[in-house]
Amino acid sequence: MKRIVFGICAAVLVGLAALLVMLNVNRAPLSADELLADLDYMAEVLENNFALLEVAAWAHGADFDEMMAAMRDTVGASDMDRDAFLGALQYHFAPLRGTGHFSIFDFATYNEMSRRRNRQGIERMNIELMLSDEGRRFYGDVTWPRRLRYYWSYAELVLRHGRPFNRFDAADGFSQPFRVEIIEEGRIAYISGGVDMADLENNGAAAHRFLQSVADYQHLIIDMRGNNGGNVNHFINFFAAPCFA
Repeated sequence: MKRIVFGICAAVLVGLAALLVMLNVNRAPLSADELLADLDYMAEVLENNFALLEVAAWAHGADFDEMMAAMRDTVGASDMDRDAFLGALQYHFAPLRGTGHFSIFDFATYNEMSRRRNRQGIERMNIELMLSDEGRRFYGDVTWPRRLRYYWSYAELVLRHGRPFNRFDAADGFSQPFRVEIIEEGRIAYISGGVDMADLENNGAAAHRFLQSVADYQHLIIDMRGNNGGNVNHFINFFAAPCFA
């Protein structure tokens, strides 16, 4: 029995040692100045090109200056490699995720995008950026040790500061599930847009029946709060078309 327990303990220790080696191999840490320069460049690009920053602030309380300050504090608190930096970006800028399709791509997204070279439009632009020399600085040579460092960096911040706020997370209370309601008989009707476009697809028939039943109402409230967007044709097919039919 003692030998079995000893063997199990030895196997666990070997596994932990292997994990530590994986987490620390080829770390290639960047200096704090290099990381801050990357961060400042990202901020400049967003502030000059992402028109929804102000919308995120007044509509959802996502303060970009606060996010930047918190990220700068994290960078200055310890030496970081590019993987830990990417995990910290995901954590501190989580409040913006989903606003205007804002996203900081992780390694899984990079691997998926790198296989979509024949895509067009905005997605094609994203692929070209991620596969450029600048993009490969963070995403190139993706390995499991790098993924583990990235996930650990994010998890460490969650353990230290708690789960980051994001309006599209159901737990944060902004998402509105698909719902219809008669607020005032014969006059005011209400329909919510659901959490996402898949929610609309699943309730398409119910939405059509409801809109037909309130076609002669004076007012129709369409609540799109918490809907993370997608194909505009969904909005046209489920809401606009029935209203003008």
